[in-house]
Amino acid sequence: MHDQQFPPNNPWYKTGGGIAFLGILGVLLVSVLSFAGLVGYYALQIHNGNGAQIVQGLQETKSKFSTDPHLAAGNTQVAIQDITPYIRQFDPQYGNLTSHVTILAFIDFECPYCQASYTTFEQLRKRYEAGVHIVFKQFPLESIHPFAMQAALAAGCAEEQNNFWPYYELLFTKKDFTTNALFSYAKTLGLNESLFETCVTTQRYRSQILQDMQDGLDLGVRGTPTYFVGTTRLEGVISLDDWDKQIITAIQSS
Repeated sequence: MHDQQFPPNNPWYKTGGGIAFLGILGVLLVSVLSFAGLVGYYALQIHNGNGAQIVQGLQETKSKFSTDPHLAAGNTQVAIQDITPYIRQFDPQYGNLTSHVTILAFIDFECPYCQASYTTFEQLRKRYEAGVHIVFKQFPLESIHPFAMQAALAAGCAEEQNNFWPYYELLFTKKDFTTNALFSYAKTLGLNESLFETCVTTQRYRSQILQDMQDGLDLGVRGTPTYFVGTTRLEGVISLDDWDKQIITAIQSS
């Protein structure tokens, strides 16, 4: 036994600096492995012929609403003075039609963010039925949603038989936009099936849908869902609390 004049040195990895270094190294290692795994996943998907779906998925997750790249590229900020000229006689409407507070809703039935917004917007629609005027505007993004126009045409044909809103609910809850499904929804609602099928197959309301889309372009719409509460533009998935704030503000200032 003997006295030690100096205590033994701790290994470097037990010192404060060593522990910090190992922590940083661990974080970097996890990041590198995660990135490598993501690259490997995308490479496998592309190898399996799913490259287009990967690109579309990346495009749609950039924001909380679906954007047509052609529209986004040409979009400019639009100064909106009045939305009244964009309320068309053929547009489905709901609530208090004489209200000073109007909501324009530009919707694509196949848009995943419109589908994510559906439940909240339904709560909003029922909550403010007596005090707000809601106008539905078709905005099918055919370049990224191949069944959107077909669903829009069918919804227009349901409106012809005064059943737009029940049909709208089926489109959002069933999420099947094949021709057979669209015809089956008409049967479920007790519509005149012969008139409905003729209406859909002849694309009777295509010109009205294109007019809605032109209205959207004139207002600076670049994707869905896009809403206007008066002249205030809102985009994407919006919480019920945020909707309440917007509508209460609009009611107080009307």
